[in-house]
Amino acid sequence: MRFAGYCLNIPHEPHDYRPVSQALRLDSLSARRDNFGIAFIQRLIEGRVDAPRILEELSFRIPSNTRLQNTFYTTTNKSNFSRNAPLSRLMHNLNNSSEY
Repeated sequence: MRFAGYCLNIPHEPHDYRPVSQALRLDSLSARRDNFGIAFIQRLIEGRVDAPRILEELSFRIPSNTRLQNTFYTTTNKSNFSRNAPLSRLMHNLNNSSEY
């Protein structure tokens, strides 16, 4: 980012790369990770990704009433380690996403 800011003459403070990323229209790493995860789960459910072992690990919520809009059943996690596990994080992000 520093090199891109230097080459493109984008003024920025040392170690503050938000002006550079905004000028280049780059999303943050966490936003890109979340978007990729949502897209991956959507492709997995639609059958465009052949991964039956991952698909069987997903916990689909079958609601008895229509007030619950969550697609996946996610458990409450006692630690950050289990909350940040890939499938758990992806299911949680997809439940909280407004795109899906």
